[in-house]
Amino acid sequence: MNEVNVSADCADKRKADGKLNNKGFSLVEMLIALTIGGIVLSALVVLIQSSVHNFTKQTAQAQLQSDLAYMKHRLGEPGAVNRVAQLILKITEERK
Repeated sequence: MNEVNVSADCADKRKADGKLNNKGFSLVEMLIALTIGGIVLSALVVLIQSSVHNFTKQTAQAQLQSDLAYMKHRLGEPGAVNRVAQLILKITEERK
């Protein structure tokens, strides 16, 4: 009798053209969607990591250029070389 109920359920789900009226996603469709989603997500993670790395590198380079411009400005002042030389001597004497 169980087979009759299953057959009756399938018969109720059939459309006029004879196809089953299945609503929802099959397991294969879900696996394909998850695979595509995983690929897109991993590509996004790689892109974000690359962007963060480039940002960090460019920020450090900009800071270095700024420091260099400041030192050029300071060394251009009268007596700057003497002050730097005295500072270096003082540091080396303290380390002894």
